[in-house]
Amino acid sequence: MTREEKYFTLDVISEIIQKKHKVESSYIFQNTRQRDVSDLRKVFFYMAKEFTKLSLQCIGDYSKYRGRGKSHNHATVLYNANAVKDWMSIDKAYKHYIDDLANEIKYAEITQKLYENKDLIGNLADTINELVINKLSDEGIHQTTQEDSRLGMVQGL
Repeated sequence: MTREEKYFTLDVISEIIQKKHKVESSYIFQNTRQRDVSDLRKVFFYMAKEFTKLSLQCIGDYSKYRGRGKSHNHATVLYNANAVKDWMSIDKAYKHYIDDLANEIKYAEITQKLYENKDLIGNLADTINELVINKLSDEGIHQTTQEDSRLGMVQGL
């Protein structure tokens, strides 16, 4: 597995957070403790932990991949993800913000994967269509009118 394949979902998560907050691509992964930067980084770590099966250390290594001088420790990733989870349990508006962000990430990830596999999906749809048509013609199924089947008709009392 290449680095790009390994970090695909992390790229999607970071791009969505960056677009939502209108910041540069390297902003979240600066080597700083400024509150506005670290809060976005916490959200990133939480989403990465929720949406990937990557190890905490691998998620921390992504910071170095995105331009930080060194990786974040696995304990830092876990602490930040748990901090977001704690905030969500206290602040309903923050929970709503995180849920909206999670929905955007799910949608973006699904859309990207569908786009990458559009030929496969088209072939699958054609195959299913052929199977359904063959099955219907093999079984001798025919259309009937409502009067023939007496479904949905009210009988006289």
